[in-house]
Amino acid sequence: MNERSAEARVVEKIMEDLQKENGNTEEQLQTIEEIEADQKEQISVLGASDADNCSFPQGYCKRQALYACLTCAKDGQPAAMCLACSYNCHDDCELVELYTKRDFRCDCGTGKYHRKCKFDESKNHTNEKNRYDHNFDGKYCECLRPYPDPDCPEELKDDEMIQCIVCEDWWHSSCLKLTKEELDNDDNDEMICPRCLAKPELSFLRCYSISNADKESVSGDCTKPKNEPKSTSGSFFVEDFRLKICKCVDCMKLLTDAKVEFLIDFDDSVAAYEQKGIEAHKEEEKEADDQINNFLDKLDHNGQMEVAHGVAFMRQMMKEMFEKAQSSGGVITNEHTQDLKRKLAERTEEMKRRRLNHQF
Repeated sequence: MNERSAEARVVEKIMEDLQKENGNTEEQLQTIEEIEADQKEQISVLGASDADNCSFPQGYCKRQALYACLTCAKDGQPAAMCLACSYNCHDDCELVELYTKRDFRCDCGTGKYHRKCKFDESKNHTNEKNRYDHNFDGKYCECLRPYPDPDCPEELKDDEMIQCIVCEDWWHSSCLKLTKEELDNDDNDEMICPRCLAKPELSFLRCYSISNADKESVSGDCTKPKNEPKSTSGSFFVEDFRLKICKCVDCMKLLTDAKVEFLIDFDDSVAAYEQKGIEAHKEEEKEADDQINNFLDKLDHNGQMEVAHGVAFMRQMMKEMFEKAQSSGGVITNEHTQDLKRKLAERTEEMKRRRLNHQF
């Protein structure tokens, strides 16, 4: 992790902490590593979705970040909205983060919620192709528990939540009925849950699973592994398994009949979506850097020096806060952020006095 990105993460944490007035509570404590992980996840999940414009006009988006609103749901109807509507139309509501889902059209303002869409108050379209499940009620896995889970059973506390690439439900790792060795396999990438694989039309997908040791093909024309493991568990698949799925006439019929043709499209994967988000974020950073450089080019020498000193001071203060946090277990507390705020305020006042003294 480079120093600049680490500083950016801390700045975001500072702004969050300074907006809280509840003192230094346990809920406000967060390690530097957690801040970095949260920021990385946010970039990956949200970077490819538009935060400023409702996605409704785009129709059924190939993949996008979605949120369900428990506050405005009408008569318990399942519904979900795009990222922009979660910020602008339901910013004061209780939202359920759905991560990403495929082939979904924003429901905000279509009559499924008790409020109109601020981007288009005339919406009255029914999204008949949208698919809903218990995730839209804030429940996940076959055990139908919420996430985060305030009353999480002891046996699920350390479980990782893993998304099925077919039904897109999230599963506790222990609910997949896999051994620890199978769960810890370094080759694990995408997962299909036991509920999906129990369907007769989808069982053939086990042929491509990591657990299938026999890779002998059906024939020269059909590269699908002949052996189909029998199991009641979920299955993991290697990173490029979508590229390895046989596309002969018979196998394409299997995919079409099961309505899972998207499995041969790598761009359907969450990994491809997240990469688009990362690339979009990098492009935004580059544009911001260009704007800053253009601004600096227009300043005279004194102005450039003042900005440079200000940036250097900020970096030094960040570095000192990092060192203090590391010495206390790597935790950034409200005390750290308040100290940084005080030093920045003192610096601002000092610069004001210098400018006034220079004028007179």
